[in-house]
Amino acid sequence: MSISVKFGFQNIGVALEQRALARNASPQRLARLEYTLFRIKSLLQKKSPPFSSRADSARYLAANRLLDLGQTQAAFHVLQKLLKKKATSCEVCTTLGTLLLRSHKFDQALEQFHRALSLEASHTLALIGAAHCHAHTGDRSLWLQSLERLRPMMTAHDTLTVEEQLELARALLTAHEHESAKELLLQTTTQYPSDEKGWAELVTLYRNTGEYQEALNTLTLAKEATSLTPHLEWFQMLLEGDLAVYTKGKRPCIPSQTIPSGDPNIILHVLESSLPDQTSGYSYRSHHILCALAQMGYSTKAVTRPGFATKQTQQSPIQVDEIDYHRILSPGHYNYRCNPLDSYLQAYSEGIGELVTQDKPAIIHAHSNFKNGFAAYAVAKAFQIPFVYELRGLWEDTQVAVGAIEESSDRYQFFKAMENECLQQADAVITLSQTLKNDLIQRAIDPHKIWIVPNGVDLEQFPLLPKDTSLASSLGIAEEIVLGYIGSLSHYEGLELLLESFQDILEHCPNTKLLIIGSGPMESRLHELRNNLQLQEQIILPGRIPQDEVAQYSTLIDIMVLPRLPSRVCNLVSPLKPVEAMATGKALLMSDLPVLQELSGSGTYARHFAAGCTESLTFEAIHLIKDAHLRNELGSSAKDHIRKHLSWAKVCQTYKEVYSSLLTSQSKHQEQRAS
Repeated sequence: MSISVKFGFQNIGVALEQRALARNASPQRLARLEYTLFRIKSLLQKKSPPFSSRADSARYLAANRLLDLGQTQAAFHVLQKLLKKKATSCEVCTTLGTLLLRSHKFDQALEQFHRALSLEASHTLALIGAAHCHAHTGDRSLWLQSLERLRPMMTAHDTLTVEEQLELARALLTAHEHESAKELLLQTTTQYPSDEKGWAELVTLYRNTGEYQEALNTLTLAKEATSLTPHLEWFQMLLEGDLAVYTKGKRPCIPSQTIPSGDPNIILHVLESSLPDQTSGYSYRSHHILCALAQMGYSTKAVTRPGFATKQTQQSPIQVDEIDYHRILSPGHYNYRCNPLDSYLQAYSEGIGELVTQDKPAIIHAHSNFKNGFAAYAVAKAFQIPFVYELRGLWEDTQVAVGAIEESSDRYQFFKAMENECLQQADAVITLSQTLKNDLIQRAIDPHKIWIVPNGVDLEQFPLLPKDTSLASSLGIAEEIVLGYIGSLSHYEGLELLLESFQDILEHCPNTKLLIIGSGPMESRLHELRNNLQLQEQIILPGRIPQDEVAQYSTLIDIMVLPRLPSRVCNLVSPLKPVEAMATGKALLMSDLPVLQELSGSGTYARHFAAGCTESLTFEAIHLIKDAHLRNELGSSAKDHIRKHLSWAKVCQTYKEVYSSLLTSQSKHQEQRAS
């Protein structure tokens, strides 16, 4: 066929793909479309190794294309066709493993890599792929074992192909081995200076770790070593968009306009994420707030950032418990990190502006982080309506706590400066605790405009229930005293410390069990540590459970433990789970971080131990296990305090005060201007 026919097929394929995405086609339909398109194109090209048939080659190319589009579920539908065939080739297994890895199907990816290694024990990409799976699942021990096998490759980098070096670097980055990844990629760009992929990965590394100047310097070197390809131009555009916001003061801008005065009870909430597409402390707090405000008579409107839960399609509002969550189309890539920040914020503010024109809210209320704040403030300023900014967490400090960036990085400093700007611009600031308010005052934020709305609890969702004996029996719990944790399994939660302490606790209190519920990057590590301690029967790890089952699982716990490690974010940001635990009358044992001491009334409603200290945790836990009267006393006082003062209906009354204050002030200002 002629070249013109070939490009005609490509243009038709792109048009069909865009139409399917715009219509929000199901994953199955997208999968069939992409496979069909590549099957047609396969008539014009050779088969893609290592697959022996054009049909399998088309499936491979279709899966890759769908992953590039962020359509993970659709890609997996295509992959399932390939997985049904029992591959006997090491190369095919490795290729399938890589696709599954990109699809975040880590267990299945690991199975393929292991199958490849059974056929060829020293296959480089299979070894790297298996290590990458361990890095993703947080299994630190297996990752370190894999790393030992990979170290010879890292030192003898000149024996690796570009593809092998890049895959190894990605695995190192996933495990936050930033320095090793950086060293490897520097070697790659030296060894293969004309290959753009090595430069692109190095620029990505610097951008993701917040080292913007190094990213710019690397791009300059890349231009000298290679012709500036569209891929590198794209990275330059991303960096320029980031720095336009961070260093040049570029902000979204909406033309000033006036809308008719609407209902003072209409409030537009601008959110990073929401139910039902993300279940997290952030989304649950948002939903509880919106529901409480609705019960108070407010007409609550909510919108999430561009690209959240929309991929590349515009969706109608998603309704949860009669709360509408509006979605905004992403200005480019569905992943907002893959768009220039300046144009992303502009599109974000324009999307909010359309909703303001339609719904005429009296106030715009943005919730962390500063990207939501900047977009919301631009609209509030243009429409001359009050702007509320709610600082719920310290996102830059969270990134430091999980090892994603360093406190000395450009990104850390930029994020902190941007948050400060949002706080300064806001007509009212809301935060979670007095501890966090004190920190904001030290950052020169006017204390008179800071309001505290702590985490609350839905009393209907956490009723006072008797122990669920049937559930206890299914988990192997009889008459033991149960220490428990419910929440995210992240490093900074201190769960390794808890397991190490539990071994010592059992020596003094053998009739004890430990129940840890949740999922996260530490899940595999906790399973591994439990096995190493040989405490499979005493430590119960059921994984993630549905939110509506949390109350039932809570009935099994006698002492709720929150062993958070000392870090800036943990010192200042209050978690949601301990409030829920206290509402059900559980004795609470927490590390002595400032914000947790504030939550406990300086020890009135909970016991504390020295943060990060195994011996202190062990001592306090044994004390509580042996003293039933103290447990009951702590649980009862905590329950009464939470149910009286910290229901969502109660804490959200502060929002009413904030909104009334702002609207009264605005009315007086308008009267003064009129006179």
